[in-house]
Amino acid sequence: MKKRRRTLQNETEMVDLPEGSRQHFLIFLVVLQQLEGNVIYPRVMGSSLGLPTIWVMAAVTVGGGVMGVLGMLLGIPLAVTIYHLVRNDVNKADSGLTNG
Repeated sequence: MKKRRRTLQNETEMVDLPEGSRQHFLIFLVVLQQLEGNVIYPRVMGSSLGLPTIWVMAAVTVGGGVMGVLGMLLGIPLAVTIYHLVRNDVNKADSGLTNG
């Protein structure tokens, strides 16, 4: 007696989910991507670089608006540099006022 081997007609037979499950999964992916991109990433980048979260979001938004994807990549290092230079100048001015 020969065993009959079942072949797949197309890829959709491999995962046969109800239509509602597919929609729920896509909604889950979109929500997860938005949460990661708008909440988690700025907090992690901000804490590792010493930059407040709002500055990370502003750097990505402004950089993306000015130079597209390249601006998003270059916006954060530029914002960190400017932030630290301004913060050092403000700290020097404050220490000069309190000691003077």
